Amino acid sequence: MADKAYDADAIRRLIERHHAVPNIPYKSNRQRKGCFSPVLYRGRNAIERMFCRLKDFRRIATRYDKLAANFLAAVQIAALISCPSSKYFRQASSLAKGGSGSSVVSV
Repeated sequence: MADKAYDADAIRRLIERHHAVPNIPYKSNRQRKGCFSPVLYRGRNAIERMFCRLKDFRRIATRYDKLAANFLAAVQIAALISCPSSKYFRQASSLAKGGSGSSVVSV
């Protein structure tokens, strides 16, 4: 998926050669227009916004951690902090309040 700036036949053919379907909105001056899914494009936008939110964390933007495992942990924590509506955040916050999460077994 890409935005209108990448609406070129060469880019579309390259994507198709890799056995994928291009979902790029067509420029207004394009003669032949094919299919385009706005639903898939909205998903692209959500992912792009999430990466933008992650880059607000200096540790992530500058790749402060040397080990991949530490960097992955920092990305996961930043994602939890920046996206409080996710099911993982709700589950973790209910555990912090003393609730028993659905995936945690009390002993």
